[in-house]
Amino acid sequence: MTTERWAFGGRQLLLDKSAWARSHHPAVREEWSSAVRASQIVISPPFLLEALYSARNAADYADSEAEFRQGFDHVGTDAQTWSLALRSQQELAQVEPSFHRRPPIDLLLASIAHQSRLAILHYDADFDKISRHTSLKFESEWIAPPGSL
Repeated sequence: MTTERWAFGGRQLLLDKSAWARSHHPAVREEWSSAVRASQIVISPPFLLEALYSARNAADYADSEAEFRQGFDHVGTDAQTWSLALRSQQELAQVEPSFHRRPPIDLLLASIAHQSRLAILHYDADFDKISRHTSLKFESEWIAPPGSL
């Protein structure tokens, strides 16, 4: 029996780059580490695409990709993921002009979370807007309170 403390309410969490970028901040480092050790963090192809964009060179890319693939559970995408993302963008466009202009990666992550029944770990208000104004159902979990990091 493990004595590991479950972080972030004990749910599995789909990782967004906004949370990953803040994971080493002293205010969240302990809870983040606990979530990683408990295998609560799940990554997806859109996350990898965004996270690996920052690689400095081919060796850094290969090392980072291997670290992500070995260190986290994965969830995939399918044709429905893309359909859900497009539908949610359309739903946002009906709210007010330009409201649909959320990053495509965020729409894809929200669709994956909806399909997989995962919460999204982030530091990005767009996920609250997507959750509130579309038919996608997922929990929005801020890595830290908005504006605190």
